[in-house]
Amino acid sequence: IQSSADPLCTFCDDPLLPDIDPKYWKLHSILTSKASPRPTPKNPKHLELPAWRVFEACRFHQETRQKEIKRGVTAGYPAAIDFATISSRLNAKLTMLTAAFYQPHLHSSLEAFRYGAWRLKSAEERLAAMGEVHSGYYGPKGLSVIVDFLMQKLPPHSFTPSSVLSSSDFLFFLLAPYASFLLISEDMPSLSPGEAWEVWEKSKAYGVARFADDS
Repeated sequence: IQSSADPLCTFCDDPLLPDIDPKYWKLHSILTSKASPRPTPKNPKHLELPAWRVFEACRFHQETRQKEIKRGVTAGYPAAIDFATISSRLNAKLTMLTAAFYQPHLHSSLEAFRYGAWRLKSAEERLAAMGEVHSGYYGPKGLSVIVDFLMQKLPPHSFTPSSVLSSSDFLFFLLAPYASFLLISEDMPSLSPGEAWEVWEKSKAYGVARFADDS
């Protein structure tokens, strides 16, 4: 299961945030014609350029990334996360995770997957839907760790969820984001469930900026 659908810069492979400086895209269109395709496992659309050219283009989205990190830290999101403890923390929450198989009580954007409001038939539909899947401020790196944990502890062949989705799709599109919500709730015990879901929603960009899958 691919753990993230966040768009990547074709030159440096860093994640791109939604409010990136328009100057990046203008320069991107110019430099694309001067670059050579060099697909990588992480980024099949990677393009090779001289280092000075990469800096010229990427400084715009790097500035956006740094601004988002500053905003997130100011909002109280963690500047560091001990990703090594995620598995043990989630292991203590298996009862809540398995309850999600049959009891619709997750975030509205996730429940849309449970009943098929998001179509997942074609590759294009699946890619668009994956853009809605995230782990809040835990970022792509956290989502990857969470998915690995769920695949080991709750492999798709071990359960049949109350959903139109297959077990593997349920694990990725609903259970992994819900697991990140449980972690956020544990991080911020003073928040109500609704407030924790709000943090999960609003901290997505910070997570992408701060904790990329290879950070």
